[in-house]
Amino acid sequence: MKSASFLLQLGPRIFNLATVDRAYPGWSLFRDEICLIFDILSGGGVIDKVTRVGMRYINFFQSNVFQVSNFSVLLGNTSLTDGKTFLRVQFSDDGLVTTVQVTNEGHLVTEEGTKPGSIIDLDTFCLEPAFAEKASESFPNLIEAAHRTLKKRFFAGLAEGFVASLSPQYE
Repeated sequence: MKSASFLLQLGPRIFNLATVDRAYPGWSLFRDEICLIFDILSGGGVIDKVTRVGMRYINFFQSNVFQVSNFSVLLGNTSLTDGKTFLRVQFSDDGLVTTVQVTNEGHLVTEEGTKPGSIIDLDTFCLEPAFAEKASESFPNLIEAAHRTLKKRFFAGLAEGFVASLSPQYE
């Protein structure tokens, strides 16, 4: 199912909500939409057990992100970020796991063609979440925590000057 802002994907053991056309509508709208869908699916008996709750942000930059970030990879005293570089690291934060993958060999396919650049891919998740109350009441708290963790890890990886150059707009 596709709307103006979202794409809902359903499978035997998964539901996924993605933004369409690279047009992120903002956290408030995304959170409200995913909570509404979760309530409908869990209330309708479609979801009987939650084994993983995750949020994933994939960000594309038209430059070598290693040159404008706080990421560094060294072999001895030699930087490994000028050539083709792929970095993967995992963090644990208060019951959530975040996998951060960064590469300067990314590509974005558009109607105008393929653009080379860098990708920062963050996936924050909780396996076998223990919902204290009803799942529909605990789910919003879990995705809010995952969102905060994603933001923390994303912005920690980027240099302040680079973030400012992007002119971010916060809710």
